[in-house]
Amino acid sequence: MQLVDMLHRLRADAWVRRHPDADPQQIDAIRAEIRAGFYCEDHVWRGLILGQARAAILQAVVELSRESSAA
Repeated sequence: MQLVDMLHRLRADAWVRRHPDADPQQIDAIRAEIRAGFYCEDHVWRGLILGQARAAILQAVVELSRESSAA
């Protein structure tokens, strides 16, 4: 995805949030486009992201426990 495409999707997301009374089919189409641009359906990619999130959470917990035991 190119930067311009990402910006268009972010602008469309802002529009949907400001126009909740818009045509539901139009809102659904915009949301589908946003999801297609920012969410990958590849299971390997999703697993890698999950692993990175778990590592970041573990690092945060370790650091927080260090800070609380030092206080």
